[in-house]
Amino acid sequence: MKIPIFEEIPVEDINAEQLRIMVSSSKIGRVPCYINLSLQRKEKITEIIITLEQLLLENNLHPAFPYPLYLIVANDPNSFIPWVQSVKDLPEFFFKKVKRPTNKEISLLNKIGIRADKIRNLGNYKILNEFKQTALEQKKLFNDTKHLYFLEKLNHKL
Repeated sequence: MKIPIFEEIPVEDINAEQLRIMVSSSKIGRVPCYINLSLQRKEKITEIIITLEQLLLENNLHPAFPYPLYLIVANDPNSFIPWVQSVKDLPEFFFKKVKRPTNKEISLLNKIGIRADKIRNLGNYKILNEFKQTALEQKKLFNDTKHLYFLEKLNHKL
């Protein structure tokens, strides 16, 4: 496995079929990627984003796991795909200069590659929905117990 650094996925004048080929041939999920849509028209951006979301769901790819996929757009695209306004806003962690890895780093990269494949095979959308449901239930429980604690303190003081 190579060192994970950002890879730009070029999107110029593209239609749905070309986008399908691009997603299947790109390294989305294997390395951090970004798609620069800042030069596209607003109508074209929404069309590309809708098609891209469908293709990610069809190919069982998640835009955050194991490596992120970012959209570069000027305004909020109302999508589950993470977005930023410019290339400068992308996380700097994945912009490291590539140098020859040591043997220890190569073995770690191989382990990371295996883990990334395992993550890709999980049902990420289902797992995240379960986490969100659990988090909501825990927040509700916390608020209820906090209110009960307040009432108990109040009762104790009276």
